[in-house]
Order: sequence, then structure tokens, then C-alpha cells
Amino acid sequence: MKCWWKRGKGEVEAHLLNISMVDIYLKVDNSNTFLHFLSIPLSDIHRLSIRPLKWIRFVAFSICGSHGQLHSTTAVNALPVDYNNTNVVESSTYYYIPEQPCAFVNQNGLTDQNQITSPEPTQQQRTFCQNVKGHHGQKCVFTGERALCCDATHIIPRSKGDEYIHKVIQLRSHLYEHSLEPAISGIDDVQNGICLESGLHSKFGQGYIAFLKTPNFALNPDDIPRVGQDPTPPNRTTLQQLQPPVPLFTFLNSLDSHSTGNLPPPTILLDYMYGVAAYNLWKVPAIHPVVNQYFSDNYKLIPLPPPQSGSSGSDTSAMHRHHNSHRWGLEKAMNFLMMYINGIIPQVLAVKWQGEEKWHRRKVKQKWRSGCKGSQLESSQKEQPRKIPEPSLQ
Repeated sequence: MKCWWKRGKGEVEAHLLNISMVDIYLKVDNSNTFLHFLSIPLSDIHRLSIRPLKWIRFVAFSICGSHGQLHSTTAVNALPVDYNNTNVVESSTYYYIPEQPCAFVNQNGLTDQNQITSPEPTQQQRTFCQNVKGHHGQKCVFTGERALCCDATHIIPRSKGDEYIHKVIQLRSHLYEHSLEPAISGIDDVQNGICLESGLHSKFGQGYIAFLKTPNFALNPDDIPRVGQDPTPPNRTTLQQLQPPVPLFTFLNSLDSHSTGNLPPPTILLDYMYGVAAYNLWKVPAIHPVVNQYFSDNYKLIPLPPPQSGSSGSDTSAMHRHHNSHRWGLEKAMNFLMMYINGIIPQVLAVKWQGEEKWHRRKVKQKWRSGCKGSQLESSQKEQPRKIPEPSLQ
């Protein structure tokens, strides 16, 4: 069984010898033609959902932009699957039949190829950053991290421009209740922003995580996993880690938001970007011509906005944090992996991790203060080797 996903700049074909896949086929046009649409690891389906068939239905909807039903056969007049059935087995095949013409996602919806990185953000970017962070209480809506270590993140990438986000809403607004349709002024509208810890910002930009709002047409709040034993809230905005986690350095597969402000991010935008991430992760080649043709007919003629300086919705300090956090995160992962391999017990590992985390946060704070004063650390000044005391176990 083959699985296709996008990693880095190229599409990679991986032969997952020991991983069972679930294949989804899509009915195209008004014919009885079904194209191989998605191939999703069974382990991911169970990791991300409690009722798998409901979740598969939502994923298909988020990508093709049409309500529809999931079937286990292509037979005419066949009944949809039992969505409450949790017994999805390996090598299963399902067929998604849309009820309206499809409004496919843009498979390049994650890329910011028109972005120029500069040490000086524009006034428009500063305003967006201030508005989004203020709207979400100066903290990451999922981890509670203070604004100092957070970025004001665009849901639809800033490089796509005003016409692009208006086109997304125009093509998909019929799928949502009129009361849920957002009145968005443009790409820098606060509703197209969410305050995220810098590491989550990076993962979101790569399509490794996405945000799921429930209830929706396919899923109820209790159909997806959650942390905690308290009663399930009636409305949830959940961060889901679509990319399988790395052993030893896992992040919660499903994490609910603490707060998304008085005006939460529009469902239509979150669903669209969920579809973009899911398509890039689980797509198969047979569907490419159909999706590409839809892009050519609807998005290709939209002019790109002029290149902007700065990063996507982040202030100067956030740009440095984004680069340094990513580099430090990789170094930290490798260092602690080697420690684990060398036999250091988990308690010692945890204490050392805490020391590293404290040191990193102190350096972030120092750089932020330096940026506020209009000065930067001298490039010739080398950091002194940090000394972390050896932990003592009681």
C-alpha cells in the first residue's frame, strides 16, 4: 500500500510496509466515476477521532468543499455508512458522494513564496500583531503561553492577499449558515488571525497541525479526543496534530483552546485550512488533475499582492524567536534523544529538560528587551557556554 504526502519542497512516495491504510474515493461530476482521492493511515484515523467514519466524512468535506455522504460501496441507491460504527478495519475502502459541486482547496494554500524576510515589519503588520494578540488576551489560545513567546498568525497566509481570502469565502459561504458568514475586510482582518506559541506557528505553516471546530455538519464535540475528564463543552476549537508525532517528543494529538476571544476565528477559514493540510498530507496522484483544474478556473487569475517585508503577522522579535525556537527545538530533540539512548533515566531527563527550557526562555526575554530598545546583540559577541547544574534526585 502506498501513501503520498508532502514533506519539504517535494512530494515523496513512501511505501509503508507495516502501516494499514484506508482509501477514500471521490465521485466526480454527475457521472458514476470515482477517483482515488485520499489514502490515510488507519493509525492516524484512530489517533485523531473517536468516531472514525464521521471524521473521514469531515476530512473529505473540508478538501472538496461540498457536503456529502460516505458509502462503503458504489452501488446505486446504497445507504450511507453507519457513522456511529467505530470498527474501521485495515485496508478499508470508502466512497464520498458530494451533494453539491465541489469547491476544492488550493493545494499550494500553505506556501508563502511571495514573502520577503526583513528585520523591519511594516506598520500594517504591527497593527495586525497588536490587534490579534490583544483580541486573544495576550497569550496562546491553546497552550496559554504569554504573548512574549507567541506570534500573531494568519489563518489564510498573508502572502495570498485580500482577493484570495474573499474568493475562498465566496466559493464556500453556501456551505455555512448565514449567521456564520464572516464579514472580513481583508487578509489582515483580526478574524483571520490567531495567537499561537511560535513553535505551533511553524507547525501550522507547514501543515503539520490544523484547527477543528465542533459541532459541524459531520462531527459533534464528543466525536474527537480531548484532554481532561470534565464534561465535554458544547463548542470546541481543537488543535489536531495531523502529522504523526515523533517518539519521545510527542505533542498532544488533540488540544482544546482556552479562549478564542469574543469573535472566534470563522469556521469557514479553519475548515479550509484543515482541508489544505489534510490534502497535502494524504492526497494521491489520481485526484491531482481535478484539483489543479479547479485551481486554474477559480484562483489562478487572482493577482498576488506585492511582496511585503517582515514575517506573516509577527513583530520583529517574533521573527527572531521563530527562527531561533525552531533551531533550538531541533538541537534539544537530538540532545535529549542521545541522553535517552545513553541510559539516562526519565527523572534526570526531565530535570535537564526543565533547565534547558528555563535557559531558553531567559535568552528569548533578553533578545526581546534588546529589540524594544532598538539595539541588537553584537554579531561578534559570542555566547558564553551555559552551565546547567547537574540534577540531584531526592
